[in-house]
Amino acid sequence: SAALREVVQKYPWFVTMLKRARMGELAFHNSVQTKLECVQEKEAIVIGNNLMPCLKSRKIISAGVDQWRLQNRAVGELFEEFPWMEGMFVEL
Repeated sequence: SAALREVVQKYPWFVTMLKRARMGELAFHNSVQTKLECVQEKEAIVIGNNLMPCLKSRKIISAGVDQWRLQNRAVGELFEEFPWMEGMFVEL
């Protein structure tokens, strides 16, 4: 979609984060406090890997996504910049 193209154009590492999040591999949770504008591929991999442990620790998917947002600064900043994105990750 045009909205996702805009995100990828601004943050090229987003594709890596999305792929890692969609893989759904259970990994050790490591919070990432890097600012959105400073995220690189290395942090994107960790942030993406962090989604599944957050989802597994909550009974409600939206609560898991919210935990992911709170524990990864860049995710919170991404959701603020693109408000529709939180709903996308709940549906993912």
